[in-house]
Amino acid sequence: MTLRKLIKKYQNHPLSTWHALRYSTQQNHRNLLRQIDRRYGRVKLRRIKAKTLLEWHGEWLDGTKFSAARAFIKKVRTVFGFGMTLLEDEDCVRIRQVMTLCASRVRRAGNSASPPDKPSPCDRARGPGAEAQWPWRRPFSLTSCYARRT
Repeated sequence: MTLRKLIKKYQNHPLSTWHALRYSTQQNHRNLLRQIDRRYGRVKLRRIKAKTLLEWHGEWLDGTKFSAARAFIKKVRTVFGFGMTLLEDEDCVRIRQVMTLCASRVRRAGNSASPPDKPSPCDRARGPGAEAQWPWRRPFSLTSCYARRT
């Protein structure tokens, strides 16, 4: 199955969460999915690996476009989650596990990788006192994973 076919199934399946979205949200998500489909629609799901996702994320990030990259990753995660749960597609299960492992690896690295006297890049980005304000917020995403990889 290709990514394009999975996106179409996500938008047309009667049990998909797509139909629960408000109209304006659907329009926004439709634009995101159209961009993803235009760039990567022909890619077969069995060829998508962690490296592929990181490369795509790097393209979406394009230097400083953190919110756009995060929106794309969230939408890709949603589409693969649909494929995993409702379609029970083995490739979608594998891709979602890869995305989860990457995020959990970043979480672990952000919590314990750097010595106490040297704050991690995530801590420096949040600034001083951020932990006291929002102790439950741990920054993790493929952005951090990509940044640590390079």
